[in-house]
Order: sequence, then C-alpha cells, then structure tokens
Amino acid sequence: MFQYIKYLREKHGTYLILYRGLTPRLTSAFLTTTVRNEILSLVPKSTSRCPPEQIVHEMGRQCLATTGAVIASHPFFVITNRMIVSLIGGEKSYDSVWSSIKTIYSDGGLVGFYDGLVPHLLSEILSVSTETLVVEVAEKFEIEKKIERALGHSLRIMFIASSALNSVIVYPIQLTAVISSVSTAGLAVSDIPSMQGTDKGWVACFKGLWRGGNTKRGNNLWTYRKANVETYHTPAGSAVKDKTN
Repeated sequence: MFQYIKYLREKHGTYLILYRGLTPRLTSAFLTTTVRNEILSLVPKSTSRCPPEQIVHEMGRQCLATTGAVIASHPFFVITNRMIVSLIGGEKSYDSVWSSIKTIYSDGGLVGFYDGLVPHLLSEILSVSTETLVVEVAEKFEIEKKIERALGHSLRIMFIASSALNSVIVYPIQLTAVISSVSTAGLAVSDIPSMQGTDKGWVACFKGLWRGGNTKRGNNLWTYRKANVETYHTPAGSAVKDKTN
C-alpha cells in the first residue's frame, strides 16, 4: 500500500491525487444512506414472536433497503471508479465529475451509468444478508453473551465472524463489480493482461479473476503476493507494470 502511495506521489507530484474521485464517492455514500434509511422507515419491523420469522423478516427488510440504495447510488460508483482508474492511462475525459458524466453518457447512454450493477447489487445484498443473519442470530439466541460469560471478557465474536465471512464470500464479487464498471470504458487499464476478457460480462469477469488467482487482489492492504510482472505502454506513452497485490 505504501509503495503505491509513494508511486502516485512521484508520478503526479502531490498527495492530493489520493483524493481523486472523492466528490462522487461522497455523493454515492450520501445517496446510499439517505435512500436506505428512507426505505427502512417505510418498511415496518416484524411483529412476530417467533425468532426465525423475525430473522427472515429483518433480512428481507435490509435487502430491500440495500437494493434501493445501490440502484440510486450506482452511477456515482461508476464515476468514482473510472476517475480513479483513468490515472493509469492518463485519460483526460475522466478528469472531473462533469466530464465523466458527459463521457459515460456519450459512450453508453443512460445504460452506461449502470455498468457492473448486477455484481455490485449482488455483493451488497450478500454482505448485508450475512451481517444481518449473524447479528440477529447472536441477539435472538444470546450467543455472544454466552461466549463472553464463558471466557470472562468480550471478544466481539459476531463482528469478527461477519467480517471473516464477508472477506471470503463477498470480496471477490465486490472486486468483480469494480472491474465491470470500468472494463467497457475503453480506458488503458483494459490493456493490462490480467484485465483481458473482463469486458464480456460480469460472469466472464469473475471467471477470469478466478482462473488467474486474482479474486483476492487488493483484499489485504498490508501484504502482497508476488507475481510475474509485465510492462506495457499506455496510449499516453508511460510504462505500466501489471503485478498482483
């Protein structure tokens, strides 16, 4: 992670480049929170006294809210990713939010703003389902309290379990969503060997990541896996190395 930060600083001459895409990212977060809370306020909680029914109802409630939030915020998810990834090839068409909107609309129309929607939606639903299931089961059956009493102190077992499950199950799909949102944009990043074939749909993208052993790429910011390094030249003329994190 720190090597990459250093690389960006040396290439662009300022640490401010690390904040590229911040505006659409904050907009996406605002829309996600607003839409999610609005839907949750409209859908009542379960009145059943049966724990399993309560859990199923709450999972459905959370998934519905997440679906609405993702659909509302996804265009800014696409803009954020393309603004960041365009650093690789130095494309000027994604230098700002406004230029990104014009480019996406010009190249793909309104549909272009929803590139990668399916894996994004799937990853968020899986994430919230996993988290809700773990939390609700722990709360209804007092699992965490029993573990804490047995060990004599709190370990936040349910939080750890939820995070671990998300890392194993959800992250590869989140990565697929990010790649799918940029792979059809005609950016230089699409020429990287490990990106070949990712523009043929999100399923093909996921399969390509799986075959290449890249489904965990970027999952750990503190360590990296060594891989063959290939150098290629972007349209802007700068050499770029493709290596696995």
